[in-house]
Amino acid sequence: GKSRNNSSVADNDYLGHIIWCAHDGTDVNSTSARITASIDGAPGSNDTPGRLEFYTTSDGAQIPTERLRIDSSGRVGIGTVSPSALFHLNKASGDTIQKIESSNGAASLELRHTNGYGYIRYLQGGAETFRAGQIAQFTSYSVYNPNSSLPYQLCVEGNGEVGINTHNPGDTLHLLRNNANHGIRLQRGGTNPGSAYVQVHSNGVLSLQGGNNIHYVSGGSQQHIWYRAGTEIGRFDTSGRLLLGTTTEGYSTGDRLTIASNGHTGMTIRSGTSQGGNIFFSDGTSGDDEIRGVVSYDHTNNFMRFYTNAAERLRITSSGRVGINETSPDVDLHIKNTNPAIYLEGTNGSGRQHKIWSAGTNSESLQFTSGNLLYNADVHYFRATNESTEYARITSGGQVNIGNSLAQTTRLFTVETTYASGGEVAYIGNNDGSNNYGGLVISAGEIDRECRLESAWGNSFFTFHTQSDGAGAGERLRITAAGNLKIPDNAHIHLGGAQSGAGDLQIYHDSSANFNNIQSMAGSNLRIRQQSNGAGLYLGATHIYLQNHNNNQTYLHAQNNSSVTLYHSGNARAYTAADGFALS
Repeated sequence: GKSRNNSSVADNDYLGHIIWCAHDGTDVNSTSARITASIDGAPGSNDTPGRLEFYTTSDGAQIPTERLRIDSSGRVGIGTVSPSALFHLNKASGDTIQKIESSNGAASLELRHTNGYGYIRYLQGGAETFRAGQIAQFTSYSVYNPNSSLPYQLCVEGNGEVGINTHNPGDTLHLLRNNANHGIRLQRGGTNPGSAYVQVHSNGVLSLQGGNNIHYVSGGSQQHIWYRAGTEIGRFDTSGRLLLGTTTEGYSTGDRLTIASNGHTGMTIRSGTSQGGNIFFSDGTSGDDEIRGVVSYDHTNNFMRFYTNAAERLRITSSGRVGINETSPDVDLHIKNTNPAIYLEGTNGSGRQHKIWSAGTNSESLQFTSGNLLYNADVHYFRATNESTEYARITSGGQVNIGNSLAQTTRLFTVETTYASGGEVAYIGNNDGSNNYGGLVISAGEIDRECRLESAWGNSFFTFHTQSDGAGAGERLRITAAGNLKIPDNAHIHLGGAQSGAGDLQIYHDSSANFNNIQSMAGSNLRIRQQSNGAGLYLGATHIYLQNHNNNQTYLHAQNNSSVTLYHSGNARAYTAADGFALS
């Protein structure tokens, strides 16, 4: 070793050498290898740190070069005199390789540093199977498989982005796989094990699959929002309401689901061809409370039904017939109930309600109550139930025809029958049990020009009424229960003459003079004659007068005491007495 004349050694003093020299054909002065022991640090009392240095001589040289050093800390350095790690390999230029190889050379593991980047490489049978580290001049660190179509099986970029099967990750975590679905599997072992998957399918289809329930959880007051190409398409808002195509909920009592778009908007419920599609309205979790209201479509028989209070109330069949409380409607609208009715009420004031109904023992009859009954059609036909025979018609011109002549349009109202043995054709009655009249009113279109035919309850007489312009209708003729024909005082019976004027002969009672008159009008003579043998003229009265109508002069006066008096110019000229005839 190096001598210090019995003084303490210093750092880097060598302590001894083992030198290997060989004869090179000239001499033995050339050194092939050397091991040197040296002081490695500042020595002190009972403190002499040391190191070993291993040297070999390169081909073509005669002076050895240090190849390996073990310092006082046990650190091994190859290619460096200052190892900074337990094993420190350094090469000034070119590739730096560390290699671990099986005894037969079939497999090897290499640690390489090439041109400023390094990696670990594994070889099998002389062929590289993978490498891990900084590949080429990339700033990323990769696991590389040269035998794969996607060789960069794991890549970590300098910015922290991670790529699987890509060395150019476009996001924090980027997974790539060719021609197959791939994804992430999350698996729990131990107690209650299970797995969940996030997978990407063809054309970017994403699926989330759980071995059990899937929970979507956001912050306490946050929303779940879905986008398509940067445009929001739906969300669960902070109140749990589902909004599709909008960010504004619907009306407060119908806002749990809101669907909106800029065009026609709707919702489709698609069921099996022999199954039903249903919407249920529930206020409970069991029994009838679950089906309080239902809108249901049956695809087997193609009918739609509606429930209220857990019972079917209305059905529309495949042919479009509607049944209310009837599941097999026979006609377009079939209403079934104890007292089935249709109630119509206008919005323009009270007292305008209309009810069409059938009730009680009269259930085969159709009844109308309150208000007017209007039909709106060109022609109205009236037939009995399940019959094709027409009994009445209202034409497009408003003509009402009953019985025969249903198509006639020349009269406003026609009743015609073909009863072989006669019979009642029409009946007008007021049978309310009180002293009221029932009648027929005939009008020329104005209320002050109407004519009436009336029949009285009780004694059963029949009257005819007319009215002049502006005057009330008055009784003009009466047929009593005994068959007597009566006209009022001062009313005339006119015979002959024009239809629109006075008659040539008038019969009337003059109430002011208390006379019953048979009067021939001017220009007409009055003749009373025997029509055939055996017939005569009989006048029965207390007084009988023969007078001139123009001057009211009496010519003959017959009294019930058998007295007959003849007059001239108002003076009696002759008369009959009990014993004969006398002159005045």
